[in-house]
Amino acid sequence: MMVGTGICIWFPILGVPLTRWPYVLHALAALVLGPFLVIHFYLGTYGNPGTFQVMGHGYVTKAWCKKNRPKWLKDVECGGFLSDDP
Repeated sequence: MMVGTGICIWFPILGVPLTRWPYVLHALAALVLGPFLVIHFYLGTYGNPGTFQVMGHGYVTKAWCKKNRPKWLKDVECGGFLSDDP
């Protein structure tokens, strides 16, 4: 919705009465999207310690895996996918 309404705001080809609605919808979408972005950032950093590093290099420690993905840990049985580094 943000992209679609943003394009309508940049290129107001609908006329003045219909161009007002994209501004309203764009603002409402921003009010909904903003908190989701903040929560997503929190959970990817401070809310789940170690997760930010996992996104950076793709390797997880056994401790992180045991806490966050115990079923996956059991499935792979530490078959070279995990790193022992903290």
